[in-house]
Amino acid sequence: MTGSDGSDPRAAPDPEVKALRERLQSSSDGSERLGLGLELGRRLAGHGAYDQAIEVIEPLLPLAASEEDRVQVLQQLGQAHLRLSQYQKAYLYLGEALALLSSGPGSVDLFQVYYDLAWMFYRQGYLDNARSYLEGARMALEGLAGLDLSRQRAELLHITALIEASDGNHDQAAAHLREEASFHEKTGDEHRLAAVYNKLSSVTYTRGDIAGALEYQALTHSLSEKTGDSFRLALSHKNFGDIHFIMWDLAGALEHFRRSDELCRSIGNGLGQIFAQAAIGRILAAGRQHSQAKSHFDRALEMARRLENRDREAGVLVDLAEWHCLQSRPEAALDSLKLAEKIEMMRGRTPSPRHQAVLARTLLISEGIHGAVEAQRLLENLLSRPLKLDDEEMMAVPELEAEARFLLARSLLGQGLRDQADAETARAADLVTAMSQKVPDEHRRTFLSKPTSAEILGGKSGQ
Repeated sequence: MTGSDGSDPRAAPDPEVKALRERLQSSSDGSERLGLGLELGRRLAGHGAYDQAIEVIEPLLPLAASEEDRVQVLQQLGQAHLRLSQYQKAYLYLGEALALLSSGPGSVDLFQVYYDLAWMFYRQGYLDNARSYLEGARMALEGLAGLDLSRQRAELLHITALIEASDGNHDQAAAHLREEASFHEKTGDEHRLAAVYNKLSSVTYTRGDIAGALEYQALTHSLSEKTGDSFRLALSHKNFGDIHFIMWDLAGALEHFRRSDELCRSIGNGLGQIFAQAAIGRILAAGRQHSQAKSHFDRALEMARRLENRDREAGVLVDLAEWHCLQSRPEAALDSLKLAEKIEMMRGRTPSPRHQAVLARTLLISEGIHGAVEAQRLLENLLSRPLKLDDEEMMAVPELEAEARFLLARSLLGQGLRDQADAETARAADLVTAMSQKVPDEHRRTFLSKPTSAEILGGKSGQ
């Protein structure tokens, strides 16, 4: 996506971009072209124009005469491909950079490559791998002395928070993010602040504090618009979409996810498109527009498979299972869930709490007394420990627990255990009521009108 002068319109807020392009095009000196190209690539990437950054940086590889120069080019290429969800290419470039840096003395660049690789595996849902590279980043910092490493330590807080949030450890994630935010607030780094507030928002709404999440998200959105960061702005629309979906403002959620999808398309962010397409499918399904929803799920699933993102592939399959459940098609739902479970097993992970809740719902509509008994076993096991919910699941922990307890009540009632069922329904109702107090006043009524919330508060476990 380029303007008539060959520049990228997403870089318009930065007056240096056009000047750098012109200087790069007119220069014939290899060393000068390398420096100009790296600076132009950094600026384009700073505005979310990662595809344009790659076009500028890739031709610089033959100009990198030293290992140090080659590492700089490899790092920028790897980072840009990461943002475009092109993980194989990112790993190719970052892996070579890591090999070059590992043979020399410790450096800040070595830390950064470990950080980027940790981020890459986090984004794909391979959290054990992410933690391994995180440890490498931590050790790289420990090996440096006499340098101001405060920015790198802030980045270490950030990647640690991302991994913890994805693994459902929201309190730890929030603590790391608040510490990181304090640092960036002092330095005035608006790009990093936008990233921190964005993640604080998702962690906050996953914990059930919707009003608090909206405050963080408003800060992120304002900073992203101010800095012209399309990547961050797309993420902000995604988070707003999640929040509005939780509040059951389906029209607002749909608007935000469509805007996120548009931005992700414009910058080539494949992972962002998967999230947006799957979310649009869930919103349309919630509004009983099932045929329209299916096309979005299919698009999300196709993209997840093309990008080889098994984490998202499993997530979309759970979305499809839920879609089948809404139409009382338990056999098809079970098929989707089995595929998702197979993917998780191949990745050394167990099915997510949401996966298990959808499975319980499927069992309850498909297999009579046997299904009720199996759902009870599944749900009691799920509720026997703290629920660890990925902060990108479009729901909050309190409402997931409420749903699980309500489903448990239905399974108990299906076996004639009314007193136990009523007790679980009451617990579920308490969770919904408590969470509603953390929803803004103007959205509380719609939140309480969500089908599951309304059923729980009506005590209709027998349906």
